[in-house]
Amino acid sequence: RKEYVYTLLTSLLRSRIESGDARLNVSDDSTKKVLRLALKSDNEAEIINALELIPDNKEGEWDPDLMALLSNPSPIVRIAAIKRLGMLNKMKYTQAISGMFRDPDEYVKAAAISAFCELSRERAIHVIKVYLEDKSPAVKGSAVSGLIKHGGLDGILQAAEELKAMLIHNKPEMRKQAAKVLGDIQVKNFYQPVLELLQDPEPEVVTASIEAAGNMQSPELVPALIYKLAQPKLVIIASKALSRYGKSIENILCKVLSNQSENKAIRKAVPKIIAEIGSEIGFDILLSMLDDPDPNIRYHVARSASKIKEKIPAVKFSHVKIDDILSNELQSYYQQIAIIEDLQFVEDLKTLHFKHPQILLKDALIDRLKRTLNLIFALLEIKYPSSTISLIYMNMQSEHKNVRANAIELIDNLLEQNIKKLLLPIVEDGSGEEKIKSGAESFEITRDTQRSRLVELLKDRDPWILTCTIYMAERIGMKNLLAEIEPHLEHTNPLVRETTLQAIKTLGDPEKTKLAAQKRAEDGSKEVRKIAEQILLALEIKSPVAV
Repeated sequence: RKEYVYTLLTSLLRSRIESGDARLNVSDDSTKKVLRLALKSDNEAEIINALELIPDNKEGEWDPDLMALLSNPSPIVRIAAIKRLGMLNKMKYTQAISGMFRDPDEYVKAAAISAFCELSRERAIHVIKVYLEDKSPAVKGSAVSGLIKHGGLDGILQAAEELKAMLIHNKPEMRKQAAKVLGDIQVKNFYQPVLELLQDPEPEVVTASIEAAGNMQSPELVPALIYKLAQPKLVIIASKALSRYGKSIENILCKVLSNQSENKAIRKAVPKIIAEIGSEIGFDILLSMLDDPDPNIRYHVARSASKIKEKIPAVKFSHVKIDDILSNELQSYYQQIAIIEDLQFVEDLKTLHFKHPQILLKDALIDRLKRTLNLIFALLEIKYPSSTISLIYMNMQSEHKNVRANAIELIDNLLEQNIKKLLLPIVEDGSGEEKIKSGAESFEITRDTQRSRLVELLKDRDPWILTCTIYMAERIGMKNLLAEIEPHLEHTNPLVRETTLQAIKTLGDPEKTKLAAQKRAEDGSKEVRKIAEQILLALEIKSPVAV
């Protein structure tokens, strides 16, 4: 019977999702029976899903079922039942909800206080004010929030001082609940305390503050939220908060994205937020950034633009412009193959140690080649149906030759002649030189010596490629590249500085090495400082001061 109920419940949920209805029209007895069985299940998730599906209960038909859930052993189920009763907005439920004030779980108790305030409004003050002194941060926060939101002027006066105290409380959990209160009451002018909580030393408080900012949508909080995008642990929640502002922040997002001196992690996160907002203006902003000098940014811009195109199929754009950008990326792909070929890597790299400089640099360049191909297909998703392009790209990665052949055939059938002429040689099997020859029919592909290619890569924007190039130059003893390597001692990336210092030690004379080590003796990176200290110590031992 459990499997039967689960199957039917899943089917009902799917129907609701596909129809876009928040509630299903549950009128036939068989459907009601299935839902009632699910509400009596010992499976927590099954009960929650059934609660989502039951109708609005205007006639009280589901009262016994909802009331029974208030004594369910799961706190999550009890909370869900309380919230559902509160949403029904009927005073007859206040007695049952107030009975949950005695629940042993603080979060159930907090949910009951919120629902009671929502139902009783100003009448809740004399009952709820006692919970303003509760030791539980969750209960206290719920009482403060409920009275401010629903208790009128008297409720605000009762709760305001408690909220102030919570904001500066020595317990992080209390400050976290204060942030939740601010997010719950959604008063835009209360942005100053949220700005302060966003700088809290406790991560859980910062997370709650970001959520609160997203709920409040105060313009003054936008810059602080944008800077949170630079932190890997906060980027998802900060992006979600910013997307809730909608079209109102598109202009500022455009400025951040177009500012090439802005933190790269922040710029990388912005296109996804614009895509989540999903407007035609946002689409135009993204298209205007497809010529950004950073290929990683271009990729995220293209992917996000394709997401908006998927949401708004009729959105207008210049196909000629996309074709031009595609052509540039395809030319870049062919040129990257030429660089790899010119570097004269050992043909069978499997014979080398995995840390061999040739393996590291070639892997880095091949990885960039893959990223360029990702970008090309992201651009194709703007021009053509994204689901079809995604399927083609996925099938191209298959180990099975026939699956890859089908993908190539789809490209041949779907793409316009001018694009497939350039793309097919890339995706078809063939040597690097064969691909270059095909590319040279449409583009000017430059060829050069190994040394010239290394000089070129020593100016690369990608820190990892730069690191691998310096390492290779050092290991193969190219002293004639030292002048091009030395400036990277000041690079912003610590790994580049570390590798540069090692290269100067190997390729330079003792005086050059000493000066380089002295420069980096107080480096911000522990690893770089350690190498600098080791070099200086070794030089001292070799050249003791005469007494």
